Amino acid sequence: MERKRLSGMNCNIARSLDEVGEWWSLLIVRQCMIGTTRFDEFQRNLGISRNVLTTRLDRLVSLGILERFQLQDRANTSGYRLTAKGRGLDPVLNALLEWGYRWVAPDGTPKLENLDEASLEAMNEAANQFWADLGLSDVLAGPVDNASRAAVMGVEQILKSG
Repeated sequence: MERKRLSGMNCNIARSLDEVGEWWSLLIVRQCMIGTTRFDEFQRNLGISRNVLTTRLDRLVSLGILERFQLQDRANTSGYRLTAKGRGLDPVLNALLEWGYRWVAPDGTPKLENLDEASLEAMNEAANQFWADLGLSDVLAGPVDNASRAAVMGVEQILKSG
């Protein structure tokens, strides 16, 4: 069954939901924001079927939210990354995250687990690429250390909660 299109409504919320309102789409964007680029990584991290993932990735590319790029380590294989339009969804995801902390998580706060060094390194790499893509790599303060782990604990929770 074809879902109802909201693009003709005179409401920016409705038109925005028409593009990214399906939950897999926002979860795919979230994965891109934390550094996921490859089809198999999206599938593994989200537990999404291949056909649904293919459909959602194609739609996000056609909307200009994601773009395909050639992976250097794999011949004839494309990856996916956010465009400026896709990166513009960052405040939306942060607002949903904050709302979830307040209204959905037990007792108002999620249970956070310690990050291992590999997770910290992966997040640093994704953050560096994100800021470099924005042309703001000179604002980076440096890698995350033990003193600033609390600032990135939410990202690990997002990865685990799916």
